[in-house]
Amino acid sequence: MTVVMTPKEPVWNWTLKPGGRLEIYRGVPYNGYDGGGNCATLTLSEATKIAIQLDLDSLAFFDVSPGFWIQISPGESFFLNGSTPVEVYTIPAGTSNVSFDVTIFAKSDITEPKSGTALINVRIGSATGEIVGTFKINYTITPEGVVTGTLEVHAYQG
Repeated sequence: MTVVMTPKEPVWNWTLKPGGRLEIYRGVPYNGYDGGGNCATLTLSEATKIAIQLDLDSLAFFDVSPGFWIQISPGESFFLNGSTPVEVYTIPAGTSNVSFDVTIFAKSDITEPKSGTALINVRIGSATGEIVGTFKINYTITPEGVVTGTLEVHAYQG
């Protein structure tokens, strides 16, 4: 069995204020319209159970609601948040497009700068299976921050 995500680690960079909204729509930072596309592809040699798992520790400075939506087409949509941090579906063999949407909020009680990387793992089989890809959101939350978001690594826009 072969499972390949390309790119293996799509990366976004964000700066926001406490209580600020981090929103990515169709793989690109939200700017009021659908300017995005797919942020990765997933190639499977055979139908395979795929788990999408939020690393909740890496999201400690966020309220992870409404949450994350990852669609593997053709296949399934994964809807993840603080109460549902992992979902598993069987994805058919072949190459699928991967779309990534997120709406989360920085916690409003942050009084000094915080930074880190939020991780959303793509795993084979279960929440403890082999990691074949990771969506990464590098963030800085600062009271003086200006909200910005950029996409660093992207398979293509369509």
